[in-house]
Amino acid sequence: MTASEFMQRLAQELHGLSAQERDDALAYYREYFEEAGPDADAAARALGSPQIVAQRIIAEAGRTGSTSANVPPKPRAAGESKEDYNVIRLVLVILLIIVLVPLWLTLWILWISMICVFVSILGGFAVGTVAGVIAGIAALTGGTAGTVMWFFGTALLCLGLVLLLWKPFLDLTVLSFKGIRALTEWGVQAISGKEKKA
Repeated sequence: MTASEFMQRLAQELHGLSAQERDDALAYYREYFEEAGPDADAAARALGSPQIVAQRIIAEAGRTGSTSANVPPKPRAAGESKEDYNVIRLVLVILLIIVLVPLWLTLWILWISMICVFVSILGGFAVGTVAGVIAGIAALTGGTAGTVMWFFGTALLCLGLVLLLWKPFLDLTVLSFKGIRALTEWGVQAISGKEKKA
C-alpha cells in the first residue's frame, strides 16, 4: 500500500470524528509521510491497516474528549506504550554510545597516526634531498665523480618522491577526514535523535 492510498483510506475511516479532529489527524500523518521522504510507502506499510490506525485515533479522541487540540497517537508497534518506547530508545542510545564512542576514538587516533606517518615519510624524503645535496657538494672537494653523481642522484630521487607523494597524501588525508567527520555527525544524530538541518 502506498502512502497516498493509506491517506485516502484513513480519511474514509475517520468519519466518526469532527472535521477539525479529522484534519488534525490527517495533517499529522501527511507530515509523517513527508518526513519519511522516499521511504513513505514503506512507512505506510509499517503502520499497518488504515482501519486499525483510525480505530486508535478515534479511541484516543474519545478518551481525551472531543477537542480540536487532540493529537493523534504516534505510530508504534502494537501493544507498545509511550513508556516502553522511551525505555527502548534509551537502551538503543546507550548501546550506540557504547559501540560508537570507541569506534570514533579509534578512527580519530588512526587518522592522526596516518597524518604523522605521511609527514614522516615526506619529511624523510625532504631531509634526504637536503642531505644528498650537502653530501654531493662535500664530495666535490675530494670524492670521485661517481660518488658525487650518487649523492646528487639520491637528492633528485628524494625530491621526486616528495613531489610525487605530497598531493596523494594530502588528498587521502582530506578524504579520510571527511569520512570520519560524516560518521561522527551521523553518530551524534543517531544518539541525539535530531536530524541535521539542511
